[in-house]
Amino acid sequence: MSLIADLPQMARARHLELASEMLTEGARPPVVLNLLPLAKREVHILFRALFNQTPRRGLFPSNPAWFTDTVRPARVLHSAIFANIWYTVKGQDPTALLAQHLTSAYKLYRRHCEAIKDELLVSFDRAWTLVRYLQARE
Repeated sequence: MSLIADLPQMARARHLELASEMLTEGARPPVVLNLLPLAKREVHILFRALFNQTPRRGLFPSNPAWFTDTVRPARVLHSAIFANIWYTVKGQDPTALLAQHLTSAYKLYRRHCEAIKDELLVSFDRAWTLVRYLQARE
């Protein structure tokens, strides 16, 4: 087989690898499905293989005030930190998939919080929501 014929399989393998990274970082299956061209069944099988349980159910965080509520300034600070990291990652490789940008930015945000011994306030799902808000403003 030629390299050209293997491209769709290589892309699929990369998508599954990226889905695994996203799930490991805390993404829920609907976020993965929104960002990658994978089947719902595949993502649920992958989730079960990684965590040996079914995914959480329920509504996603969608209130934009969560990121800007001055009553809880730590949320505002963490949202700004994540947004800054995401813009930096996105600028370094503008051709990468949104899922790659989001996963890389979230890993850096997590490492930052670990380095300063602070809790993660922005979950992967909230990070995805924040990125959607930021993209809508571009």
